[in-house]
Amino acid sequence: MAGDGQAGFADGDGRAARFKSPFAVVVGPDGDLFVADAGNHAIRRITPAGRVSTLVGGVVGNSSGGFGSAKFAVPNDLVYDGKDGLYVVDSINHNVRLIDLKLAVVSTVAGSGSAGNTDDKGVKAKFNSPTGIARGTNGDLFVTDNQNHAIRRIDPAGNVTKLVGGTEGFVDGLAGVGRFSSPSDLVVRSDGSLVVADTNNHRIRFLK
Repeated sequence: MAGDGQAGFADGDGRAARFKSPFAVVVGPDGDLFVADAGNHAIRRITPAGRVSTLVGGVVGNSSGGFGSAKFAVPNDLVYDGKDGLYVVDSINHNVRLIDLKLAVVSTVAGSGSAGNTDDKGVKAKFNSPTGIARGTNGDLFVTDNQNHAIRRIDPAGNVTKLVGGTEGFVDGLAGVGRFSSPSDLVVRSDGSLVVADTNNHRIRFLK
């Protein structure tokens, strides 16, 4: 569909374009595909006709603002909000960002920008190398907080709380005792439960 198999950073049609270690893709409005181009620190767009363009980013950093100035550091995953936004897990910046497709603006939803393990609201919260994100039907965001070995939730008001985990290991059971080892991605099922790729435990876990 797009890319020539060589690492690089080039917009263009189909195989004339280049990416560098793209990690995730999601379908957006009008059938466009949005790509977390991790190695280029950018979010790229692929139209249904196969035209690749850079939506935002391309230089490593941690800044919000318009598409011409906002910066990311290894964006790992992204999810469409069903309206005009893309939520992005910005892994090395230890935060979750929102791309407003209508206003062409990037903002930080949660995470201070430094590694930690703190539940709080918005930028007062701390993550440690988050890697995956999914969106629930009620607007909650669920994040695999990879190096905290935890699953975190961000409610629509921006409050970040730990659902389960926090200490590396493998334990099934109630949320207070369950343990993961570097969970990397997750999806939300139709009933609201979560399925988690528990990477270093070599398992797929179920969380309800």
